[in-house]
Amino acid sequence: MSLRQSKIHVTEHHVASVPKTTVPEDKDVILMRILSNVPRRRRTTYEYVPPQTITNTPPEWLVQVMSRMEGTHDPKLIIEKTLDLNDVDPCQNRLSIPINNVIQNDFLTLDEARMIDDDDITNEGNMCVGAFLVDQRTKKWNVGFKQWFMTTSSGSSYWSFVLRGEWSNVVETNGLKQGDKISLWSFRSSEILCFALVPPTSSVVDSVNK
Repeated sequence: MSLRQSKIHVTEHHVASVPKTTVPEDKDVILMRILSNVPRRRRTTYEYVPPQTITNTPPEWLVQVMSRMEGTHDPKLIIEKTLDLNDVDPCQNRLSIPINNVIQNDFLTLDEARMIDDDDITNEGNMCVGAFLVDQRTKKWNVGFKQWFMTTSSGSSYWSFVLRGEWSNVVETNGLKQGDKISLWSFRSSEILCFALVPPTSSVVDSVNK
């Protein structure tokens, strides 16, 4: 073998042995794997996605409420929905937020997402994310945010977020009823999860006049 051929052989061998560079995973990738790819007894449909640019603008009253609270930021439109009978039933005391209908699903922190995705927590378990809910009168309510496995009368099932706690008081005070179309926003106040209810205009007027 000639000297030239030997040099070529060594060079090719050297290039082939260079180790590949591994790019570190960021928090969003880690959380996506935690919620989507880790085998579990109870499979959830919730998948965290990196923040997206949404054109929805928060209502002016919410902007004003946030300006009066400490350390507020990051308003996100969570869902727009028509209330069903269970949403306004005081015996149920919960607002269902079907996960597949959530508009912006990057409103939870890593710890909050892990908490509500815990396999060992049942629908009736006490584990939830503590939060506040405000309405247009700036009244603040204590609510709990968690994940439930819902079954319909037809036998189909789906995963849903739910708001509990003082939800029945929210329904009564705001005069909410079946068929009302509402919007639910989230924001942060001193890093605490908060929600804002945007009820139908008619419900706001009726409840104020009571």
